[in-house]
Order: sequence, then C-alpha cells, then structure tokens
Amino acid sequence: VDRTKEYKTITLGCLLASMVVLVPLGLTEHAVGKEPALLILALLGLGMAAGPVQPINAELAVDVTYPSDETAVESVQQIGGNLVSALLVPVAELAAKKDYQLLPKVPWLESDIRGDVILLVAIAAATYAYFSGFDAPLKRTMADCNEDERCLMETDMANAETSKAEALVKAVTWPGKEMLKGLRKSATTNNR
Repeated sequence: VDRTKEYKTITLGCLLASMVVLVPLGLTEHAVGKEPALLILALLGLGMAAGPVQPINAELAVDVTYPSDETAVESVQQIGGNLVSALLVPVAELAAKKDYQLLPKVPWLESDIRGDVILLVAIAAATYAYFSGFDAPLKRTMADCNEDERCLMETDMANAETSKAEALVKAVTWPGKEMLKGLRKSATTNNR
C-alpha cells in the first residue's frame, strides 16, 4: 500500500472480507455454526481482514491531511475509534441477546444468527458504502513527488496499469502527471 497508494481498494477489500468471515461467528443452531475448525478459521480470517484497516487508514489520513502533524491526526483517529467502540458496546450487548432466522426456506442451511454479528456486518456495510465515495488528493504523496522525476514515472505507470473497471472501484490513486506538474510549478513559483 505504501508504494501503490491504493488505500481505498485495500480498505474496501478488507471490509468486504470482514463481512464474509463475520457470518460464521454468529451462526448458532446449524452444524456449520458449531464446527470449531470453522470458528477458528473465521477468527483468523477476521483478524487478517479487519486488522490492517486501522493502520492503512491512519496512513491515508496522514497523507490526505498533510502538512498537519502526523501524531495529532493519528491521535484524533484513535480517540474517535475508541469513543465509537465504547458507545457500541451496550448496543452490541443488547443485540447479542437476539437471534434471527437465516435462510429458513433452505432446510440444510437453515440457522439462527446472533444480533451482534448482524450489527457488526451492518456497521462494516455502512462503512463500505461511505468509504466507497471517498476521494481526496494525497497531499503528502504529491509533495514527496514534487522534486522527484522517478516518482513521476511511477505515477504514470500506476495510472497506466489501471483498467477502466478498476478505476471505478480504485483507491485514491497516485496523483496524475498534470496535477504533479501544476504542483511543481506552484512550488517553484513560491520558492522564488
């Protein structure tokens, strides 16, 4: 992610994978929900999918808010995340007491799923929907590329490798060559 700057693509993939691996954790009455190997695999998958989201987005926040202080940006993000988590604990506790039917018309897949898992999937889905529309310039990357022709070539290569389909879902990408040239002009004008 540090080289490609595909923060958005990776984050959306992690959120989607998190939603998928959350489901087996909430199954209660079906043989699948009582299988310890599946539970362990789901927990490992959840750790691998949800774990990278915070550090990747801390790096994105620092890149987008440049030249503000990195420590302050990451502290605000951490405090905000902890506050939301603390507020969600009682909601998740109430939701955990509820069971909902999952696929009741398919006898071999019929199961109950706990409400707290539905809450977590809903939060991940809402985050996915919100983050899908995120688009901000990577100010620190543009500043780092300002003096570096190699960075300009990497930018061109990264943008050229993107197909039109990927462009619709792609993360906040490397800044375009025109944007870098404009930034370089304004930097040289300001330095004079």
